[in-house]
Amino acid sequence: MRQLPVSGHVLKTAMPGGAHLAIGNGNECQDVPSLGGASGIWAQRRITVVNAVPTLINIMTSLGSQCPLPPSVRLLNLGGEACPPALVNRLWSMSLRILNTYRPSETTVTATFQELFPNQQVTIWKPLPLYHALLLAVHEDGEKKKWSPIPLPHEEGAEGEPAIGGPCLGKGYVQRPELTKEKFIPHPLPSRNGERLYRTGDLVRLDKNLNIVFLGRIDAQVKIVGSASNLGKSNMPLEHIPGCRQLLSFCPPA
Repeated sequence: MRQLPVSGHVLKTAMPGGAHLAIGNGNECQDVPSLGGASGIWAQRRITVVNAVPTLINIMTSLGSQCPLPPSVRLLNLGGEACPPALVNRLWSMSLRILNTYRPSETTVTATFQELFPNQQVTIWKPLPLYHALLLAVHEDGEKKKWSPIPLPHEEGAEGEPAIGGPCLGKGYVQRPELTKEKFIPHPLPSRNGERLYRTGDLVRLDKNLNIVFLGRIDAQVKIVGSASNLGKSNMPLEHIPGCRQLLSFCPPA
């Protein structure tokens, strides 16, 4: 069900532009090596635009020279998870645009995006027109992570939970009133009285240009020897180690 909003987004953007959609069967989608390469499925169908999670593209392009992205691909639209900088460095070319999108289903898909270039910080930029975002304070209450409806100052280094607002917000979750109340909250600013925000559950930081840097999920925070540590943030410096293509951090149960 989580894929339906993305599918609708693809349909609505492809059809008006005169593009056609290449729909693969189950076997094709599961056979990652067969997708790429000069004679792969994407090349056979002359695919020009790809929407995918970074993990799929990372696996596909890590299989060796037999499985690169076919030259027909001119736009790679990544989203759904953090994008490793090493992936951008490996794939970018003058003939390929790479976009990093932030697209919660609850905000009717894409709310922010950033075009990526090699050897630059990966961000999700700023909200698109009609959207706006606030950073909410995140603190601990015992073993639980709680949010505070207090907007943080939009300045370099500010960290918090992004909450997204705008006319594209969903109404809530079907037959789940408690979750709807938890995630769709009243706007804390008096100037936007009556509006709502969607709490994403993510942790982000603002860089020097006030672009949004995705750090991970708030619930990815763990305690190690009594100190709080976010696994997503811990991954970021390690991803720049030469030869590192993909990284997974986890905290085994005690």
